[in-house]
Amino acid sequence: MKARHTAYLYPAAAVCIWGSLYVVSKPVLGSIPPFTLVLMRYIIALCVLLPLAARICRIQRIRIARADWGTFIFIGVAGYGIATGAQFVGTQLSNASTASLINAMNPVTISVFAALLLGERMTRMRFAAMGSVLLGAFLILGDGLDSGNTAGIIFSMLSVCLWSLMSVRVRALAAKYPPMVITAAALVIAGICLVPVAAAEMYHVGRIPVLDRTLVFPVLYMGLICTALSQLLWNLGLSKLEASRCGMFYPLQPVVSTLLGVWFLHEVITPHFLLGGLFILGGIVCNIFEET
Repeated sequence: MKARHTAYLYPAAAVCIWGSLYVVSKPVLGSIPPFTLVLMRYIIALCVLLPLAARICRIQRIRIARADWGTFIFIGVAGYGIATGAQFVGTQLSNASTASLINAMNPVTISVFAALLLGERMTRMRFAAMGSVLLGAFLILGDGLDSGNTAGIIFSMLSVCLWSLMSVRVRALAAKYPPMVITAAALVIAGICLVPVAAAEMYHVGRIPVLDRTLVFPVLYMGLICTALSQLLWNLGLSKLEASRCGMFYPLQPVVSTLLGVWFLHEVITPHFLLGGLFILGGIVCNIFEET
């Protein structure tokens, strides 16, 4: 039981790292177009993950079965490719608060897909935990929420649904392949798909981005920590826990983003943030200790 409780650290750490992405990416997105930046993140991450995954495959004599390639392609294209792009588009067409609140719906969508596709059981305690974290996310993000743009909301919902479905498919593959192999293979597929998109984006803006001294650290951080480490931790969590339990940690993102924004960007903590943070933490505690 202690080892299982330790496994909760993987999705919690991954989501907290993703929460730091807002502060780190803010100065970078002014110089590098979004899809080009995502491709750069994936290339940097693969410089670390690919040799390690290849070594694991060689030592353990792992070969991806032909029947599983469709799932790997779906994870790479739909999850790391389309879902990430749709999140950017949704944010641009509506606003960050609306997109973030929709992104906080991941506990619901992951739980629904996990119940339908993996047969994971939803208990009353887990429903209560889900309601608590969603209420907390709404309290934190609701101050900046407006109706937004309908197309932006649709893209944000598409992103949430595809990412949730991807997470469930990763959970299904985790019984056959190590998380390192799943992460690296999916990032390779996503990177290949993003090359023409990034090329079209650079053609549209009329320039190839150049990293100056101030951008090197943020881009490396996004590639090594926010992509390589966080995706590996997330997939490691999915290999040890039900997908619905991992999804319950998603609303930690706005908590971490706000705290880092206060620290680095001198943003202000509101009473709604404090109350919402308590609801989120309460829901996560219920999620962790439900089975004890």
